[in-house]
Amino acid sequence: MIPKRIIQIYKNHNLPMIYKIGQEIIREKNDDYEYIFYTKRLMTTFIEMNYPQYIELYNSLLNCNKNTLFILLELYKNGGIYLDNDVILHKKMDELLDNDCCIMPLSNNKTIDNYCICTNKDNKFIFYMIFQISIRYNSNTDFITNKHIYDFYTTYKNENKNDIKVICGENNHCFGNFLYNIKINS
Repeated sequence: MIPKRIIQIYKNHNLPMIYKIGQEIIREKNDDYEYIFYTKRLMTTFIEMNYPQYIELYNSLLNCNKNTLFILLELYKNGGIYLDNDVILHKKMDELLDNDCCIMPLSNNKTIDNYCICTNKDNKFIFYMIFQISIRYNSNTDFITNKHIYDFYTTYKNENKNDIKVICGENNHCFGNFLYNIKINS
């Protein structure tokens, strides 16, 4: 079961106004969910405390890849829902919570986006992605892309169909009927 918890991240607490509005909508629509907001400093502390074996890898990555690795590690440990700051939530995600798997958005251009990740704790697909990232890392600090995540998915799903589901939306940045990723660059 996916826990009723939502996490979001940003470099600090000085969010652009549009992100603050999105944050308020999320908290208002999901008032019975635990809401956790991580800053860059809190993300580093979390990894140091819970995954010291990954801190060197984490510190060597570019920020976008640091964020992806952190999100995967946090969700693997605790489960829940990760939402980018530039999403507009239409309704609660309660109907997804009964699943015991990882749910991610599949775009029609054969990539899996990571603006929304819903997962149970200790999910095997999340662990698989963390493992693949850790063994594939070299001096390329910008290597975790939506295409890589799609490749992980296609390789993994052939043997483990129950650990991951994808939601396809009509548009590239739509997560079913739940939310829309507005792709605003602050």
